Amino acid sequence: MAERIHSIDNNHHPLKGSLRGIKAVTGAVFLSTLGVAVFTFSFPLLAREHIIAGAWLGAAFSGYFFAKLILAPFAGILSDKTGPKPLLVASTFLGALFPLAYFIFQGQVTLYIIQFGLGLVGGVIKPVGMAVIGAESSSIARGRVFGWYNVFFNAAFMSGPLLGGFLFYQRDFTPVILFLSFSMAISFLIITLFLPTPTRSQRVVRGGRTSEFLQAESGFFHLLIAIAGRTLGIAVVIAYYPVLLSESLFNSSLVFGVLFSIPAITTCLILPLTGWLADRFDKTRLVLVGMLMCAVSLLFIGTIQSIPGFIAIGLFLGLGSGISIPASMSLASGAGNSQGKIMGIFHGAANIGFVIGPLFGAIAVRQTMEIHSAFYVAGILGIAACIPLGLSLVRAFLHLKTRYQNFISVGAVCLTICLVTVLLLGPLKAGAKETYRFADLAMGTIIRLTLIAPEEDIADRAASKAFATIHRLEKDLGHRHASGSIGRVNLSAGVAPVEVTQTAYNLLERAVDICKKTEGVFDISIGAVTVKEDYYSQDSPEEKKRLVDYRLVQLNKEDRTVFLPQKGMALDLGGLAKGTIIDLAAGALKSEGIRKGIVEAGGDLYCFGNRIWKVGIQHPRQEGLIGSISLTDRAVCGSGDYYQYVMIEEGGGQERKHHILDPEKLRSAKESIGVTVISPTTEMADALATTLLIMGPEPGKRLLKNEFPDSSALWILPDLTIVKSDNFPPFTGISKE
Repeated sequence: MAERIHSIDNNHHPLKGSLRGIKAVTGAVFLSTLGVAVFTFSFPLLAREHIIAGAWLGAAFSGYFFAKLILAPFAGILSDKTGPKPLLVASTFLGALFPLAYFIFQGQVTLYIIQFGLGLVGGVIKPVGMAVIGAESSSIARGRVFGWYNVFFNAAFMSGPLLGGFLFYQRDFTPVILFLSFSMAISFLIITLFLPTPTRSQRVVRGGRTSEFLQAESGFFHLLIAIAGRTLGIAVVIAYYPVLLSESLFNSSLVFGVLFSIPAITTCLILPLTGWLADRFDKTRLVLVGMLMCAVSLLFIGTIQSIPGFIAIGLFLGLGSGISIPASMSLASGAGNSQGKIMGIFHGAANIGFVIGPLFGAIAVRQTMEIHSAFYVAGILGIAACIPLGLSLVRAFLHLKTRYQNFISVGAVCLTICLVTVLLLGPLKAGAKETYRFADLAMGTIIRLTLIAPEEDIADRAASKAFATIHRLEKDLGHRHASGSIGRVNLSAGVAPVEVTQTAYNLLERAVDICKKTEGVFDISIGAVTVKEDYYSQDSPEEKKRLVDYRLVQLNKEDRTVFLPQKGMALDLGGLAKGTIIDLAAGALKSEGIRKGIVEAGGDLYCFGNRIWKVGIQHPRQEGLIGSISLTDRAVCGSGDYYQYVMIEEGGGQERKHHILDPEKLRSAKESIGVTVISPTTEMADALATTLLIMGPEPGKRLLKNEFPDSSALWILPDLTIVKSDNFPPFTGISKE
């Protein structure tokens, strides 16, 4: 009896249990999350340094969320039996220990295991830590406690990229591993020394007053559905938002980074306020409002084409998340006494969304050929996931009792998912009669196929073969793939010749020939500079110039080997390999009986068959097109200073530094701001687009006339004057000539 009276009295205090325990858990979660965020940010950078391939990278992140999905419910249930401290101590200790395996067995398999292990550790720390907070805080202050807890959690994730960039600045992964282990070790010490024993993950008083709405198990079940819908949307934003920004805006990577971070920053800033609101207003309504705000934002995000629009939608997304997060956690915590079980299942539902979100997004993009469709589908599913919660509110407001409420609610969600699936897999694939469209993500952009075929089966088979060709060649020819031909050559620079695939060798022979014809304006050895992620934002060191010389590249046709004789040299075929891949994908389509079609990747395309295709040319300084041309059996590639750039203060004014460097000066090209090239092959058009942007119109015209008479070009100069070669096709658009 005394125990019950004590608990009832303490319900009038903000914290009915241990403030020390809440602080210990929050500190440990902050540090462990910071370590994971640093590792997670640096891992893709390491992949780009040729140590791990893209397929392994995707598998590692999938394994991370899958591990959390599997372990979280079991960890939560176990904490109710053993208490949370043993689990938190064990998980943080292992989190500090197993990253050190990197120093014993360096390689991509070890990194994969570390990432998966972080998922296991997170699958314990996050739900068990939240169970402690839920058990130790009072119902009248639980929203504020969860609000501040998430402030620290989000602050750790936002700080991770900044700290990760600093630790990985010298392209050495050792500091990243050491920091991960150190942050986990400090978390271990905090839990061991400052988390009281025993600390509860299960409330002392059973039958205490909880939210009337969530007393029934169905209410908690409805909340879980809504949570999965919200995290599905978050996963789609993480996976596809950068691609959407690059497709919708021609701007600097810095601007993309700022726009991408707006939702998270907004959420972090308003969490203290929304936690306070969760303690004073109906939590269920706050959850519903916040999640619907997020879902509706996703419905409209694909229609935005301006920076102010993306800022506004980012603020709206962040506001919706900020409203729903503390309210949903507080609502879940009030669903019962077994906080470990509740929070374990809660995080299991959240991780389901993270796992299936990218899957639905990938299907949407592939079937509709548009990146915004991934967000549209996520928005619809997010709204559908809120239906059970909304129906429960309506029933509670009208005092209705429905025997089959779970069946009706889940049925509504399933019906919506089925309708979305039918739309994706059905008529959206086909356009006009005998015209079939497909899309996939590769080479950092969307690959779109438009095929004219007599039957859908033929188009499907051809598209599958083309995409398989693209993914295979991307790994072989991309200089950021360690296992590919170019990646292996770069890793062995100054050490030994490397045998490459026949495709890679043939391409290198043609590439060196283009280097000779352009007298080094096009130079595949520019990789010595471009291997650095932000190479164009700062001047390259003088010592790099001696490493940029295509004449040093040694090709041995008999052994099919390639050798870079000096340490620090690197090949970068980014100036023509995308064109090569497009050409070979088109060849795969033709081999499957496709006679007419277009293969397009990030604005570069090859159209083939007895048909006239109309192609638009992007305006380099504003949204929309500057004009259009009509083509048959030709490739079109564009290059400009508006794809990747930063604005630098220099000489008292703003200077645009972009990703296309003049190999002689190792500085961004200035002669023109955009060029469009038409050639018989995409490979040639791709290489010439880079070359002619650097050279400018007059030298470029002479090069075309003397060496590439079958190609033509259009230049856009800094004052937006348009200059064309004599054989450029009729151009419809605005011209100052």
